[in-house]
Amino acid sequence: MTTLKFRYAKTVALGASLGQMLRDPAMDIAVPVLVQLLPKEHYKWINVIVGYSIKSIGITVAWLIQSVQSAFQSAVKGGLLFSTAILSYLKTKGHIPQDMDLEKMRAKEIVAGLVTFIGFYWQLSNGLSLPFPMNILLLPLRILEWFLRWQVSTFSVPEVV
Repeated sequence: MTTLKFRYAKTVALGASLGQMLRDPAMDIAVPVLVQLLPKEHYKWINVIVGYSIKSIGITVAWLIQSVQSAFQSAVKGGLLFSTAILSYLKTKGHIPQDMDLEKMRAKEIVAGLVTFIGFYWQLSNGLSLPFPMNILLLPLRILEWFLRWQVSTFSVPEVV
């Protein structure tokens, strides 16, 4: 858990910072609306409601940014792994000369770039979520991920002054 907190502290800090930046404009918009909607005895909670709502929105946006960044990183890693594996396979089957160094081939980078693009596009087009039936099969891991994300976000929110 500590490793996750350190790794994603910057994500939560970014979210808290976004929330802090948007707090004043949100107050200008939300306070007059909430004054009209809430009874007078609840006015003291307006700043708290708006402040935590905006901070929650900021953290949600930061997690979305982190998800896109992670999707790109995994697409790059997957593209490199795929290109290395496919070229090694082709070399063992005799389709590529045995004396050719795979590390110096431009084909490796071209295949990796193409697979990276396809993988990243696929992840974005699926809304960074798993398609059926993988969403069912990996449900326990997804629940664990949601729990860890909640733990990291809830218990390590830094105060931004």
